[in-house]
Amino acid sequence: MFRVLLFALLISRSALGLEGLFLCPELLFNQGTWAQFPHYEAEAISNLPTDRPTLVVVDGLSAGADYAVLGRKMFPQLNIIHVQTAAKMSPGLVSSFNRSSYDANIVYTPGRHHHLIRLLTPFKKNTLRVVAGTETSPRVRALLTNGLSLPGTSPAASNIVGNKYLAAQAVSPFVKTIPGRQFTDARSAWDWAQSQGFTFPMMVKPVDAAGSFGVTAVKSKDEFFNAFRKVLGRWNPLGIRSTAMLVQPYISRSDFTEYVVDAVVNPQHGASLAECLVYNKEEIDGRITYRTTRLLHLHKNDPLYSPFLGVASGVAKAYEMTDGVLHIEVFVRNGSFPPEIYFIEAGARPGGGGIPGLARAAGGYDSISLHLLSMFNPDEYARVIAGENIPKFHGVQVELLGPPTKGLIGEVPTEEEFRQRIPGFQSASLHLQAGHWAGPAQDLFEGPGVINIVGSEQVVDGAEASVRDWETSGDLYRFRTPRWRDYIRWPWP
Repeated sequence: MFRVLLFALLISRSALGLEGLFLCPELLFNQGTWAQFPHYEAEAISNLPTDRPTLVVVDGLSAGADYAVLGRKMFPQLNIIHVQTAAKMSPGLVSSFNRSSYDANIVYTPGRHHHLIRLLTPFKKNTLRVVAGTETSPRVRALLTNGLSLPGTSPAASNIVGNKYLAAQAVSPFVKTIPGRQFTDARSAWDWAQSQGFTFPMMVKPVDAAGSFGVTAVKSKDEFFNAFRKVLGRWNPLGIRSTAMLVQPYISRSDFTEYVVDAVVNPQHGASLAECLVYNKEEIDGRITYRTTRLLHLHKNDPLYSPFLGVASGVAKAYEMTDGVLHIEVFVRNGSFPPEIYFIEAGARPGGGGIPGLARAAGGYDSISLHLLSMFNPDEYARVIAGENIPKFHGVQVELLGPPTKGLIGEVPTEEEFRQRIPGFQSASLHLQAGHWAGPAQDLFEGPGVINIVGSEQVVDGAEASVRDWETSGDLYRFRTPRWRDYIRWPWP
């Protein structure tokens, strides 16, 4: 029986081409059903009018899904084509994909590259642009922009974008970086850390993940080796295999504050700041957990404005980016002037978790809407960046920490209940679902969800307390008594 199952698995993967043999298993199975390789909609692309501006979105997932929604709203005549970088989309983000937002959906494979370039070339008659929607997008986006001779990121530089260690090396001529090194072997990593004089706690994290997945503050030798064993070589919720671990000294949050710098890069104007935010994270059992992400009202005379713009410009140079969005995370030493800034990581795509949507709800231009202006209305873009992109309201995103113990969800609160319980409630992105298990949050993918709150400074100041009160009341997580079959993961929907 085992041989039959193994043979069926190999046959199903070989149908996807040679690269299908090496895909994450969760990209080939969806709720236990065999994944069909999605139809290559070449005819749908060929039938689109080439005299209209065209937007190609690579993996329009998470916040990247907003490219299609906003693009259609801001530029009604836009052709919008979706490019999928794997046979199945990232298991942690697939729920954010809406096929109806696109005129066509196609799957990228190396064997289809030249055919896809030929399909898209006629759209250069008008404005044609390619954007990266999420963490899985930058490499394919770079290959497409290079093949179409469009502004973007060079293919050579795209190989470093998904690797925190290589990215830090590339930006080091422009921004201070945290000492560290990547390893594929825990023993070699431990010996190196000892040779550098690192003391506990130390940071151990995968070089190729996001959302704090696998980021661990280790406090002993056993925890150090366990951090490698739990993550190295495993598939993360993005459908990306953790190929190496980055070892760094611990940065104390009592001495440093972590910020987000989201920027748009334009061929004529270089980097411009979009939304900027401040993270509030907490270490829980060694795992770095998000608590809140708060919008900054950053005027051009603010001490952080010019340094943050300098960081964005430096990262754009390091990534050889002439067009696109940067999602940059940095540490700033508390009380330093001029600000002492240390690079953490940077993605060549919008911030995830609904961050651009929070900025829009607060009345400012976010990185996605600003990027769309940059590509399809350059005059308006120049006008906007000449002024100050300050939100009209305050905004904060509160991460749900989850119930203290794991339980089976029996009912999910309605949006109206959120409005009644949370002052300034704007939206919620929940991973809670009746009949599914929920427990303490480990990272943004395993957490119960996030809540966006917009309003006055007073409302935003009290936002986290309102959410935590509801979490601890026991009414937010409504459990039911499990039945025997709730403990079995069925191999069908």
